[in-house]
Amino acid sequence: MEYSEEYMRDYLLGKLSPEAVAKLESEMESDPDLAEALELQRDIMIGIQAGFDDQLRRKLTGEDEGKIRSFAGRALWQWASAAAVVLGTLGVYLYINQTTSAERLFTAYFEDYPNVIQPVQRDEAQESPAFEAYQNQRYAEAYDAFEATAQADPTAAYPGFYKGICALHLGHWSIAVEEFEKVRAKGDGRFAEAATWYAGLAYLRAGNMERATLIFETLAAESGNFQPEAQALLDQLH
Repeated sequence: MEYSEEYMRDYLLGKLSPEAVAKLESEMESDPDLAEALELQRDIMIGIQAGFDDQLRRKLTGEDEGKIRSFAGRALWQWASAAAVVLGTLGVYLYINQTTSAERLFTAYFEDYPNVIQPVQRDEAQESPAFEAYQNQRYAEAYDAFEATAQADPTAAYPGFYKGICALHLGHWSIAVEEFEKVRAKGDGRFAEAATWYAGLAYLRAGNMERATLIFETLAAESGNFQPEAQALLDQLH
């Protein structure tokens, strides 16, 4: 299936729905040309911010033509041509600059939330598979285990909360946003504030600066656990 440049960019920025992400990643596993197309699109986005490094410049000028394979009937060359147009567009430059800044801020402020459901248990035989995987940084495995827990107990807030953190580790920004917003809607006092903070980080990493800023402003205005971090992050955004 042929994907537009905008669609590929939305995937890289985490703006697609969970279903669309799963479909695209499934196709990538069996289509190396699609994976290469995504890599080139990522290079283009980063290259605009950095001024295009030598490797990407060779791709766009044809010096490295042998390394670029045909994808979906000249799609790669269409993207390369589009990149030349994008280079002359100041608005897109600012957009990419904002995105890369958001990525740096996300990396600086994102860290795991502790296990507050089973904080005392250290015997792996007693600890749930979800938390055992989570605390050992096996985030894909933990995500699936928390999903199973959520299906078994739909009213509980914590499975979705920790699923969201796992999704952030896995780079699934839109899924993380969805999970944290669900947790916020449940109103569980143990996770509502933390879910708000992580939702802000997820929006930030996904490139939704307006929504992220609104969330951080809300946290900064309150005397909660995340007030200092929210204010510090806002200071760097402005």
